[in-house]
Amino acid sequence: MSSSVSSSSPPLPLYTLGLLYLLLITLIWSLSSLLVSSTLPTFPSPLLTYLSTFPFTLLLKKSEIKSPHLPTLKLSTLLGSTWYLSNLFYYLSLQKTSVTSSTVLSTSSSLITYIIETYLNEERYDIRRLACVGLVIAGAVVSASIGDGGGGEMYPKKYLGDFYGFVSAVGYSFYTVIVKRFCVEGKEEGGYEKVRGGSCDGGEEVGEVGETGEQVEEEDGEKEDGEKEEKFELRLTLGYMGLMTSLLGFIVIPYYAVTGTNVEMTWTILGSITYVALIDNLLSDYLWAKSVVYTSATVATVGLALTVPVAVLIDWIEGGGVGWARLVGSGLVVVGFVGINI
Repeated sequence: MSSSVSSSSPPLPLYTLGLLYLLLITLIWSLSSLLVSSTLPTFPSPLLTYLSTFPFTLLLKKSEIKSPHLPTLKLSTLLGSTWYLSNLFYYLSLQKTSVTSSTVLSTSSSLITYIIETYLNEERYDIRRLACVGLVIAGAVVSASIGDGGGGEMYPKKYLGDFYGFVSAVGYSFYTVIVKRFCVEGKEEGGYEKVRGGSCDGGEEVGEVGETGEQVEEEDGEKEDGEKEEKFELRLTLGYMGLMTSLLGFIVIPYYAVTGTNVEMTWTILGSITYVALIDNLLSDYLWAKSVVYTSATVATVGLALTVPVAVLIDWIEGGGVGWARLVGSGLVVVGFVGINI
């Protein structure tokens, strides 16, 4: 287990900005889930994942494409593989199970992320934070306890879809941890550059602990042996992630052309794919990665569960029925999210 912990916490304005990003992303993802399940139920998931991933290349400058930074390119390959697979399984789950079940499974990534972060010593074990994560998951489960009646008839492969959703949650947890551990936002926004090892999100600084139990201070992000922890610019990393993923086009597109798979394309489907690619992925995932850097991996994944109260709010605005279970579940999610940020 790594013994390094971060040595500084993000400034409050950036932390607050990260939370605002999460609220905006929640609205975007809620609409995206509805679009994918309603307008793209039979669209090939590998092709959809590819079409919604390569736009990340737009984050790169022309010079950065011609002369790539190799260390960043290596990290982007790892990050892109994890991101692609987690999104692939997420889209597969939406096609084989209900949006409600998929949302509940997505919230499990917060617990997985917290466990990984605690193991890596990126976060200190805290019973209060663990309880807040538990509240969020419980809220999602309670909210989903109604509204799935007849789901077995509508989704004959529901259990397979649930399995895909869980695999997606695990993949997204690892993706989040990688972003938090190795990426840093550029200095153009607040000049905040965090060296691996930051705080346990409670503002309390913790260094390495020596054999005598005394805290060992780290200076300028360097270990005692002089080895400096390497960080990678977020925009560049995500841009190269899109570039590496775009190479999959040489496999994915010819496959569907050779096999003669019928890929239906209408203006509605094209509009949905455009929204998913540019808004749900390029914009929201870039902002979400920023929120991970500005807050913490656990806080960002807990923020995924805010789609639960947003869905309830949308139903209420549309005049739909909002039962007590959904209200209680939404309340638990909100309490858990607020509690983990106090």
